[in-house]
Amino acid sequence: MVTQQQYDKTKQLLNAYFKVNGKQAGDEMSPGQIEIAASIIFKTNPRIACVAPTGYGKSESVAMAVILCCAKNDEQFIIGSVKYGTSEIIMKKVIEHVFDSTEMVKELEIDTTQRLTTLKRERNKAAMNFRGGGSLKIVSLFGKDDDVSKAIGEHVPNIILDESPLLTPTKYLIILKILEGTGDYNKTFLFELGNAVNRNHFMFNIKSNSKYQKIDISLERAISEGRLDTESVNEKRGLPFFEQFYECRFPAEDEIDDKGYRQLLTAEDIDAKMVGLIDAADDPMKLGVDVAGGGDYNVYCMRQGDSSWFETFNRSNDTMTNVNEVIRIIDKYTITDNRGKKIRLLKPEDVFIDDIGIGRGVVDRLREMKTEFNGKVSYYSVTGVAAGEKSSDPSRYSNKKAENYWLARLWMLKEDSKILANDNWHQLKEIKYKDTSDKVLQIEPKADLKKRTGKSPDYAEAFMLTFTVPPPEPNVTWL
Repeated sequence: MVTQQQYDKTKQLLNAYFKVNGKQAGDEMSPGQIEIAASIIFKTNPRIACVAPTGYGKSESVAMAVILCCAKNDEQFIIGSVKYGTSEIIMKKVIEHVFDSTEMVKELEIDTTQRLTTLKRERNKAAMNFRGGGSLKIVSLFGKDDDVSKAIGEHVPNIILDESPLLTPTKYLIILKILEGTGDYNKTFLFELGNAVNRNHFMFNIKSNSKYQKIDISLERAISEGRLDTESVNEKRGLPFFEQFYECRFPAEDEIDDKGYRQLLTAEDIDAKMVGLIDAADDPMKLGVDVAGGGDYNVYCMRQGDSSWFETFNRSNDTMTNVNEVIRIIDKYTITDNRGKKIRLLKPEDVFIDDIGIGRGVVDRLREMKTEFNGKVSYYSVTGVAAGEKSSDPSRYSNKKAENYWLARLWMLKEDSKILANDNWHQLKEIKYKDTSDKVLQIEPKADLKKRTGKSPDYAEAFMLTFTVPPPEPNVTWL
């Protein structure tokens, strides 16, 4: 544990050498950030694990602490970056803060003013050396397992593992062996930081490993220290992995499989929403059409406000059969107001069709067909959806399919949502998701799901398609 004396000395050092928002760093940083820095500077335990909400400022604390260790104590450090591309982010923090004071700059092993200016601009530099012999090296652990030891190279006694929970067991063991090769356990130092995303070595270390010092910063503490703001946090509730990234809650034992996937919805979630009757309404509708082929079902799923149901299904591979089915459903949900004007509850642009394979032909044919409506002629401007296309927010969803399924989950868990009873809704409990090394939501590939369950999730896919974000209003040319 960090003593009060160590805490006070760390704050003093941070004030002496670093700036945050143009002010002395120690005065600007939160108690938890100073605790993180102190645990590294004073190596309060040979093994330390740190978990804190996303955005808390762990990386900044680590960067300052490591600079001090290398520049003032002449130590050698490796920072292992598990997530692809984060090496540049970490080095950016290091470079920003090493220039906070002229005294720290003098410690750098740089010959000329020109080289100093160049370093200040760099963001992808892999190493930094100091005059007293201290050094900092950033390595990526993103590649194959056997690349880890090659990346690190020589044995170094001090290692920071950024995003430690994303490490595979093999890579983690390699890291430990590298530390073992440097000599006495008590003279080695391993600091792990990350989010509560997996049930693996990191969870064990932060929760129960008696050899580890644990820095477990809760969401409540992060808010009370002013590192996060309640309104901003609440805005993110419902986003993928909120519980892991913000509430620091590790997945339950039965929540995650051996490949890191979790159930999108449980049978209980689905059963709780089933009703025997859905009342007629005049609200706008959305239709999802999964055109399967190969003996699987073509499924038509309707969603209207807080209600959803499977409209129909067939096994026809004939393009026109499915084209005519879409037109029939559009016409079925066309009503007439008291002035005799027709109103389409289901507009053609709100028909979302799987745009792969046979579905492409259905989309193309509908767009070629004219439709007369209220005395005007246009085309059936249905929306083709390629599940693998780019999502509206690539920083959160790997593709359109991942985004749609997450929106489907949120809709299903709403208090007022209801689905017309049908056993095929249980296909949703077979849909699984996980976070990638880039903290992006990814849905289990359909080929893997079919291999695991023996069937295609046609009904689930049709429901998922109804959550497609509609394209901008088309510029309709009336004929």
